[in-house]
Amino acid sequence: MLFKRFLKRRKTDATAPSKTSSPSAARQPTTPPPPLQPRDLDQLASALTSATATDTRDAAARRYGAQLARLESETARQQRLAAITEPAALASLARHCPDAALRLTLIARLDSAPALAECALEDPVAANRRAAIERLETREALEQVVREIGKRDKIVHRRAREKLRLIAEREAEPRRIHDQAVNLCERAERLGRLGNWTQDRALLDHLDQQWAEIGTRAEAELRERYQQARTRFIAAFETATAAAAQAQAEQQEHAARTAAYQSLLTRLETLVGAGHEDAAEVARIDREWEALETLPETEQATFDARRQELRARLADHDDQAQAQARTRARDQLAEHQARIAELVDSPKPLVCHRAERLLERAHDCCATLDGDPATIACKQLADRLATRLRTQRRNAEQRRDRLGDKLAELEQRLEAGELRKADALFQSLQAGLELVEASGCANADSVRTAERLRQLAPQLRELQQWRRWSADQQREALCTEIAALEAEAPPLEQAAAQLQSLQQRWKEVDRSGARADETLRNRFQETAARIRERCRPHLEAEAAERARNRTACEQLCAQLERIIDDTDWTQADWKRLVQTRAETRRAWAAIGPVEPRHRHALERRFHRTLKRLERPLEAERKRNLAFKRSLIAEVEALVGHEPLEEALERTKALQREWHTTVAARQKEENRIWREFRAACDAVFARRAALQKAQFAELEDNLGRREALCAAAEQAAEGTGTTAQLGARLHALEAQWHELQSLPVPRQAAGALNNRWKAARQALVQARQHARDQERGQAIAQLERQEALCARVERAALDTTENPLDRLAIEAEWAALGELREQGLQEAMNARLGRACAALDDGAAAAALAAALERNGERRQQLCLQLEILTGIDSPPEFSQQRLEYQVARLAERMGDGESDPLGGTSELLRDWYLSAPAPIDAALAARFARVVAALTPAPAPHTETPA
Repeated sequence: MLFKRFLKRRKTDATAPSKTSSPSAARQPTTPPPPLQPRDLDQLASALTSATATDTRDAAARRYGAQLARLESETARQQRLAAITEPAALASLARHCPDAALRLTLIARLDSAPALAECALEDPVAANRRAAIERLETREALEQVVREIGKRDKIVHRRAREKLRLIAEREAEPRRIHDQAVNLCERAERLGRLGNWTQDRALLDHLDQQWAEIGTRAEAELRERYQQARTRFIAAFETATAAAAQAQAEQQEHAARTAAYQSLLTRLETLVGAGHEDAAEVARIDREWEALETLPETEQATFDARRQELRARLADHDDQAQAQARTRARDQLAEHQARIAELVDSPKPLVCHRAERLLERAHDCCATLDGDPATIACKQLADRLATRLRTQRRNAEQRRDRLGDKLAELEQRLEAGELRKADALFQSLQAGLELVEASGCANADSVRTAERLRQLAPQLRELQQWRRWSADQQREALCTEIAALEAEAPPLEQAAAQLQSLQQRWKEVDRSGARADETLRNRFQETAARIRERCRPHLEAEAAERARNRTACEQLCAQLERIIDDTDWTQADWKRLVQTRAETRRAWAAIGPVEPRHRHALERRFHRTLKRLERPLEAERKRNLAFKRSLIAEVEALVGHEPLEEALERTKALQREWHTTVAARQKEENRIWREFRAACDAVFARRAALQKAQFAELEDNLGRREALCAAAEQAAEGTGTTAQLGARLHALEAQWHELQSLPVPRQAAGALNNRWKAARQALVQARQHARDQERGQAIAQLERQEALCARVERAALDTTENPLDRLAIEAEWAALGELREQGLQEAMNARLGRACAALDDGAAAAALAAALERNGERRQQLCLQLEILTGIDSPPEFSQQRLEYQVARLAERMGDGESDPLGGTSELLRDWYLSAPAPIDAALAARFARVVAALTPAPAPHTETPA
């Protein structure tokens, strides 16, 4: 009862007149609400927490929230809200409380996911919706919010999707950890299978780093599996390392024994070369030979055979003289060969006649040692020396011919006082004359040039003296600058840089050729030494930096060498090697300067190592290019391949096989890629042509169907008789069924079918409308003929009326026109003829009167049938007759197998109009008028046929 009282009060408030109902009401003072009683709040809170029905609880929540909002004290409101602990009551308050701030407080206390979802969806305040979505954590509620919020609150929608993504990530995290752990286990189990122990040991460290990130979250079974794989590899790695060390030790021991055997053989060879046998030395060699541990059978047999050979040669002294002669010849040949090699490698011009004599002696020694292998190398060197002599003579002759021009230029330079260029020309002319003299191709011009050169020497020396004086002036200025530098005492880094610049300028002056005065040199060097001593900390730091750079260079070279040595070139990661090469070059360029004495050696080592790496890369580059050319050839062979589907599939497979291990020059890669793409495009062009033809066919079929739809729409919009429209409909349907088997674009098929259905339906409706119009016209014409016939029949039956003029009747009948149905028109003509005959013939009139009642009953039945057929209600007194008639006729028609138990309206109307004369019955006439209205169509508004 208490709750009903509060609800009644709320209903009364709701039904009260609105404050904005009229201007006068708006101007009237409002009555303040009654004071809020704590007892009322307690009763409302009790009703809210005890309500079981959802509607009742929601109404109580609205009322209670409105009353709480009236409390002025925030503390009182919070205390009241804190007293509500029932989850359903909290949820209802959070949804229906009118005060937004109270709803926000209640949302913060909600734990029900459906209630929070409803708040996020329905709360009118955006801050409350966002607070609700922040507290939602269940997938179902978040999916509901995403599904229903739409574009009303994009922030809530985005936050809900973000939370769903986080939930999905949390749910997928165990699976990801499991997959990653399985992958790491599999990779750890594959370690050591190929015997690349150094690479696999480094890879294990990388795997350990990855395992440390996920190991604690992986399953115990996978942790055990990984640990077993790791332990297995470590044991195998240690075993392989120990085996490699043992093999290396055995190899070193084997090499030492081999060297010992070779040393003994060398001593025997020395005795053989001496030409006499030293018994004591031979005995010592035999004792040492027997003391050595034997080698493998094959190598031991080789050394034993060599020993026996040398012993036999020592024992055989029959050919000692010849051997000594050949030995002397061989020694001379070796001496000549060394001299020839020295001349070949000498950078200075050769004295041709001496070199030619040396060649003659070397040829004599080769003739003496005919067939000796040592002569081959000597002959090769002799050929190289002869080639160099010919080249030198040719160069000497060319320079001899240019001596005159250079001499003239030298005179010009001396006249102009250009010492540097003149000095260079003088030195060049001297070198050319020396070359001509050494090559033995001097002539009169060269002799005159030499004489003229001696005459110009004093003039050159005079210029050099002036240059020396200028150099002394420069050195004096440098001494002054370095003294000023010492006096200024700038920062160490700046002082060291300036000192280096001054020393470089001193060296440039020295390189000009002017000899320095020792006093100036000592003065400059002493001052430089003092500045250098003061800059020693900076120089030492710079030297340390250069040393560190040198260490970095050495480590980079060593790292690159290890990569080359440890790489299995049969299974190399070529992309990684190319990347390593590029990274190494960048790292080398990033390293700072090193000590000058180490720079060239380090650069040679680095570039030599890069060449070692480049050789297999170049081989792989050529192999990859050959592979790509083979793919191009295979694709070009598929251009004319049949069937096309097989060629396309093979082309796609070849495209997937295309890959680059080591890239060639960009121009070459681009060219070969264009060739491959051109070949692939040629294959796909066939498909494009076929698709184009198919598309043209589809478009043609689509055009024919659209034309058919347009024809149907045009026919539906036009006019015509029922027969014409029906014929047009049948013809269009036949064409549509014929075109329906032809394919059209799939995206247009649905819309095209819908258009055809709409156009066909419009044409069917147009035909039905024409039929209804024709039927209405026929009924109207029948009604006019019926009225004339009835008037004549009444005149024939009622003698009190004025007689009718038959000629006037015939004229009026002719003016009504004829019906379309010829049989019905003849029947109506016969009816009019009987009525006209009854006007003058009593017997005919009596016959009409006799049929009057019979026709009245007949028309009652016909009207009932027409009402049943048209669905018009019959008067209540005819309900039983209507039911009996329907049942009887239904049984009769079903027995005959007819689909329409009541027949058509045309025959019934024909019988109605021919059942005359009939008594005048206003009720029956009204019922028949309703039937005629139902059968006569109303004018239809013009509507456009849908496309």
